[in-house]
Amino acid sequence: MKLNRLCSRLVRGLWYFPKTLYLNFKVLPVKKAVKLPFVVMGRCCLRGVNSKSVKLEGPVHRFMIHFGTQKTAKRGLPVNRTTYVLIDSGGTIIFKGGATFAKGSSICASGGTIVFGDRFSCNVNCFFYCKKHIEFGTDDLLGWDIKIRDNDGHPMYDREHVRINPDADIVFGDHVWVGSYADILKGVSIADGTVIATRSLVTKSNCEENAVIAGVPAKVVKRDVFWEHDV
Repeated sequence: MKLNRLCSRLVRGLWYFPKTLYLNFKVLPVKKAVKLPFVVMGRCCLRGVNSKSVKLEGPVHRFMIHFGTQKTAKRGLPVNRTTYVLIDSGGTIIFKGGATFAKGSSICASGGTIVFGDRFSCNVNCFFYCKKHIEFGTDDLLGWDIKIRDNDGHPMYDREHVRINPDADIVFGDHVWVGSYADILKGVSIADGTVIATRSLVTKSNCEENAVIAGVPAKVVKRDVFWEHDV
């Protein structure tokens, strides 16, 4: 069984290796690209990626950032077939260390900047839509089918044609765990150690560290909580 799984992974890796090469040499100088820090697995659509739109800060090591990985949580779940990395209108994606994006995730930087801290990980079907600024801290963990957006999608105005729904930053602290099906809306800051419960709608900032927030809209329901990865 283990041998079959290893052979399957090897075949998939060889099949998608050309796109891995393309991404690394498209966005990085040769000395960094040869280390192959980016790995592309499965169906992955890459648009607008280049040396100006994708930046890798800090030490570079092999296979540190994965797109389209197979996660165990996909079993029994409807999963988007394609992983998307879409950058336009001067958008930027910055990586400060290792990161893993499971199959079916969409990362859209449309004029804004998305910053992923070291040891970032998200499960299948996560959606990031940035027109201004979204930033994650170190060791942030996201479940599946999570939506994070710093904008409302379309502008709205009052009678004097003054915009009433401007885009607003989203900032996550370190070691934040976001439960599946949660929605994080614009203008939100999340403190270190926060746990966001499944299906929560986060519309306001949480400044209390090591707290559980839950509900629609989400609010603090438990304090002095410390979580760890179940590996």
